[in-house]
Amino acid sequence: MAFTATRTARNAEADERNAPGMCLQQSRQWAGIPARYPDAATAWRNANNKHRGDRRPPRGAAVYWVGGSRGYGHIGISVGKGRVRSTDAAGSGRVATRTIGWFGRHWPSLKYAGWAWNVNEVTIPHRKPPAKKAAPRNP
Repeated sequence: MAFTATRTARNAEADERNAPGMCLQQSRQWAGIPARYPDAATAWRNANNKHRGDRRPPRGAAVYWVGGSRGYGHIGISVGKGRVRSTDAAGSGRVATRTIGWFGRHWPSLKYAGWAWNVNEVTIPHRKPPAKKAAPRNP
């Protein structure tokens, strides 16, 4: 069973090292999700309830990029406020927290895709945002 969004973000924040080039493997392990797809771009294509282009992913959500030098894309875990915990972001094999914009500036072959509450079609359990109250009507 997948870890909660809170635990997923904490797991990502606790890691400092990763196997180079294995962003999907690392991100799904942070979330407690089994293997299914070969790369982040494929995981994004098969993601449910995508938030395309939204640069404010909630804490614990999976954040996706497409493209890259081989077309494999990239994935990281949101730690909130537009920041993502990512493999190789501090150099090969080193995990770091970066803003979403950092990736386009430093890894220009990647294109930001958006975020989703799932990896490999498995949902990261999370709290649903409170329903917005309707504005009162004047009779």
